[in-house]
Amino acid sequence: MSALDQACSLIASLEGCRLRPYLDTRGVATIGYGNTYYEDGTPVTIQDPAITQDRAQALLELTVQRFYDSVCKLVQVDATDNQLAALTSFAYNEGRSALANSSLLAAFNNEDIQAAADGFLKWTRAGNDPQRLLARREKERQVFLGQA
Repeated sequence: MSALDQACSLIASLEGCRLRPYLDTRGVATIGYGNTYYEDGTPVTIQDPAITQDRAQALLELTVQRFYDSVCKLVQVDATDNQLAALTSFAYNEGRSALANSSLLAAFNNEDIQAAADGFLKWTRAGNDPQRLLARREKERQVFLGQA
């Protein structure tokens, strides 16, 4: 499985899919697999109609491709598919700039794999469900290390 396919699968399993708009833990209107924007860049609103499962999947794939491309530009060392998938999942959830400015990425680009892996666990304070976010970071860390 390619890094991109692995990232899509990982993100889908971590996000879950909701075909009707909802507010995420930060109060942002979201749809599908955690998407806050549609294909054309229009923000999701809570008043939007439901989407189909096929559209949710297509939106996921398009969005993950964009994040994956960003991750590949940020990574300055050789990376495994597992590492790229985990970093893409992290960026999808926290944002490109969060990854770009993180000690996680700095450690990885300095080839300190253990420090980079441990860096995932520093990002668990968002919204009102820290246990869910901790579980996500642990899963991303396992994928990054090739243990999942």
